[in-house]
Amino acid sequence: MEKTGIDESIQREERFTELRVLILYTIYTVAMLIATVSLGWDRWIIPILVAASIAAWGTYLGQYRTYEFRSFLMSGITMVNFVIYGINAQDFMAMIPAMGAVAIMLAIYGVEENICVVMGCSILVLLYHIFYVGDVTWRDSAIENCRQMIQLISAFVMEYLAWYLVKKQVEDKKNLHGIINRMDMAEHSKNDFLANMSHELRTPINTVTGMSELVLQKDLPAEAREEVFDIQIAGRGLLSIVTDILDYTELESGNVELEEEPYNIISTINDVINMALAQNQEKKLELIIDCNASIPSGLLGDEQKIRRIMTNLVGNAIKFTDKGCVTLTISYRKEEYGINLNVSVKDTGIGLEQQEIEQMFYGFYQADAKRSRREEGVGLGLAISNALVHRLGGFLTVQSSPGKGSEFSFSLPQVVLDETPAIVIEHPQTVSIICFFDIEKYSFTDIRDDYMRSMNNMTKTLGVPMSICRTQIELGRRLKENHYSHLFVGIAEYFADKEFYTNLTKQMVVTVIVDRVDEAPAEPGVGCIFKPFYALSIANVINGNMDTVFGKVSDNSKPFVAPEAKILIVDDNVMNLKVAEGLLLQYKIRIATAISGEEALEKIKTMDYDFIFMDHMMPGMDGVETLHRIRQKPGRYYQTVPVIALTANAIGGAREMFIQEGFQDFVAKPIDLVILERVLRRFIPERKMIPSDEYEDYRKGQNKQDLSAVEPVITPKEQDLADKENPENEVLEKEGIDVKNALEFFAGEIEAYAEIAGIYCATGDEKIPEIQSAYESEDWKNYVILVHAVKSTSLTVGAVQLSEMAKALEFAGKEGRIEDIRAEHDAMMTEYKRVLEVFRKSGIISSHTEEGM
Repeated sequence: MEKTGIDESIQREERFTELRVLILYTIYTVAMLIATVSLGWDRWIIPILVAASIAAWGTYLGQYRTYEFRSFLMSGITMVNFVIYGINAQDFMAMIPAMGAVAIMLAIYGVEENICVVMGCSILVLLYHIFYVGDVTWRDSAIENCRQMIQLISAFVMEYLAWYLVKKQVEDKKNLHGIINRMDMAEHSKNDFLANMSHELRTPINTVTGMSELVLQKDLPAEAREEVFDIQIAGRGLLSIVTDILDYTELESGNVELEEEPYNIISTINDVINMALAQNQEKKLELIIDCNASIPSGLLGDEQKIRRIMTNLVGNAIKFTDKGCVTLTISYRKEEYGINLNVSVKDTGIGLEQQEIEQMFYGFYQADAKRSRREEGVGLGLAISNALVHRLGGFLTVQSSPGKGSEFSFSLPQVVLDETPAIVIEHPQTVSIICFFDIEKYSFTDIRDDYMRSMNNMTKTLGVPMSICRTQIELGRRLKENHYSHLFVGIAEYFADKEFYTNLTKQMVVTVIVDRVDEAPAEPGVGCIFKPFYALSIANVINGNMDTVFGKVSDNSKPFVAPEAKILIVDDNVMNLKVAEGLLLQYKIRIATAISGEEALEKIKTMDYDFIFMDHMMPGMDGVETLHRIRQKPGRYYQTVPVIALTANAIGGAREMFIQEGFQDFVAKPIDLVILERVLRRFIPERKMIPSDEYEDYRKGQNKQDLSAVEPVITPKEQDLADKENPENEVLEKEGIDVKNALEFFAGEIEAYAEIAGIYCATGDEKIPEIQSAYESEDWKNYVILVHAVKSTSLTVGAVQLSEMAKALEFAGKEGRIEDIRAEHDAMMTEYKRVLEVFRKSGIISSHTEEGM
């Protein structure tokens, strides 16, 4: 429970306590008034009792001051009644029940001082009766004296017990509050830890996935490409685990914020398909997509969270399915507020028991622990998906049987911004489609049924005639009876009679549906598209929106370039700059870089950029302050240039914080290429974006204009991952530099490693005086940022010992352990200088950088 919720609960309990005491006090006062009238007590007692009651109720209703103050005031008012009763009582022994009743009544407040007031007033009344009234005296009867003594002792023992119980209650309450405060502090510490963990893990993951992406863009041997791809998949898997842990913690604490924005569900589906294809490479499951083509194209909702839910469910289905298929179904139902988006993911996997279904939504539970360890993951996907669905106002259901697979379905309310169908065939009156798949070749009934259901739904929702054939005989008969503009045929069916389909290209458009591992047809006039085959595939082929290359499988991975666009990237980590530059090279964008906020301010004076990527954590002037400095400059450009936050601190609330500070968008590290392209499309002016296939025409139109700034960098030579005979490597290894492991960050490319080592040495000469200056001036904030950079960059080049020393200083600074910094600073600086000197003497920098030039 959050602290505010606990405080509210305590306040409600206190108000109820006050009300109970007031009701008892009112009953007590009414009895006093009756006694005053019936027993003939002094008339001045009545207005005093009435005034006291009014004061008591007024204080309660007005919530005057604090709870403790009101309890003291109420105790005083009650004692007025008690003293009046004591003065008018004929016998002190008649006071004993009233003493106990008042003590118990005021004990309800839980304030021990109130009982002390009761005990004090009881003693005063007793003394009054002993010395003034004289009714408390020794009697002639010993029995009467004993009875009187026992009654007196019992009255005061009752008050003492009330005081003791209240004191114990107060101590228990203090201990409970102490526990709550410690839990609250632990919660804050956990959040701080998660923020640090996010940054610490995402920074090296950014290097691994970013560098592997750059290497995959080069011309590599098949074996090397496969190994680099495995590195990238492993990095993304690690990122997924980190994201799962962070998301689960945020959902548990209630810190997840909705980020509604316009989106197209087809784009979301494509992202999920790409993930599924990468995960399905080894299993070769049939991935079937059944999407209602008429679903509205413009929706308003939290697309990132919807994509995350779909990705989790599809990924989980593939993970626990060895044979058969995974079917993703997307449909909708119209409602007054828009639509209900209905998504289901069905598989032919291991299935679940009912007890497992109930447990697996509560986090860190895996139905098949041994299987889960083999497949990786921490068992949070379903718990996160379920929590996200509920957070988005929907519900998630499960149908499953052991050994028969599972079906997870969820429904979410979405606002409709554009009623236009998401998938539309242009000029449908001119289109007639025929498809041929030998459905019977699949041994799984689910595959046959789901493919037929998918194609039947395509026929209904695309709004064009579409015939589905199960045999080639049926295909031949239909072709004789009717005219068709397009034929879609499976790869196996095509190769069974290539000549037949080649002849059909004279009459219609023939397109073969292939798996990514299949050999593509080489005959002219025969087009190819990848599985999964669904409504969008058909529409793109018919509308000509998809580059259906004849004779080979199309590659539509670079849809646009922007050679006239100018972007500034600001990051104090040179390696992060290199990764970001590499990811943007495919878009032919003109890139400028700055390693500090101050340099960024100088850069924008000399050139107008279309937008700026701004790192958050930088020494001196951080990203937020740099943005504010930009906005303070006079001129419309400085007020409107988009600035996008670029940071590894991707925890709950980060996006909201950056948007509130004035950033136009937020991109987390490691950079997701899908999100990167979304940002580019949003902020690069449309006039500066040109289709990739028109780039050569664009270059020719530039005549002799120098376009070297947008050409890709020259690929360095390939080197062996662990070249034991390399003399530079031996020198570094002897000096404690772990070159072998460091090379894994660079996919074994020694030139890339040498280039980064050169940057490391060059920036090291600048960092050392900066760190020393921050230390001497006791600027611990910037000191922590600077040693944090040393820690991450040193680990990247293999200086493990230096990285650990810098890490210890970073955490000492964050925790305020200044004495530890003073004790270890000089040793770290000495090691830093030694490492830089080792790299320079090894010769690796000069020899390999010269070779690569």
